[in-house]
Amino acid sequence: MSETKPLNTEFTLEDNPHLGEIYLRTMAHTDRPIGEYVRYLGISSERLIGKLVLDLGSGTHRKFARDAEKIGVQVVSVDPVSPKMRLNHGDVSITAFEAYTIQAQADIAAGKLVRAAAQELPLPDDTFDEAFSVFAVPYWLPKIDYDTHVTKSLTETVRVLKPGGGARLYPVTPIANPKRIGGGFVPEETVDLLTSAGCEVSMPRTSQPKSNGTGFWHRLIIKKAA
Repeated sequence: MSETKPLNTEFTLEDNPHLGEIYLRTMAHTDRPIGEYVRYLGISSERLIGKLVLDLGSGTHRKFARDAEKIGVQVVSVDPVSPKMRLNHGDVSITAFEAYTIQAQADIAAGKLVRAAAQELPLPDDTFDEAFSVFAVPYWLPKIDYDTHVTKSLTETVRVLKPGGGARLYPVTPIANPKRIGGGFVPEETVDLLTSAGCEVSMPRTSQPKSNGTGFWHRLIIKKAA
């Protein structure tokens, strides 16, 4: 397996140019209700009751979280929010990422949206029972260094899952489109990296056809080692 190359720019959450691209490309596609999560991810809402769920690329209105919380599911919503994400933190001795981590804990406690990107989550290890993403990760990740963004996003997702926890992401495809970089493609090298870390990874085909008529979308299912 080839070694994962680093990003061209240091991925910090302050003034990173990729964040603007993520936001502009996702804002019209996220903020979806629980019914669409159930359909696209192949889950039942009942099995989520009592669990802590991470929603990546949730959208600013947190529609899924609001629906899920009504039936007893606790959801932490993460979204880049805007091209410019700044925090005014009085302690200049801490890094920007540490400031985002502090702010994230406050936002979670208050039931607010966590401002972050999937490539660098300001969240602790082994926290969530489930992680979901619908029309966000990896579908709208930046085209520049796309493979690296996918790898960082998925390894970060696994990091914050509890042992034995699972992630489901839609839409994805195991086949690269030579005419379009990204578009939900999951590189084989990324899958190899996850499996070498003890994860179970599968990409079952769904019944949802692609709009260009080239086949059907898949969903990515990751099970973290217990």
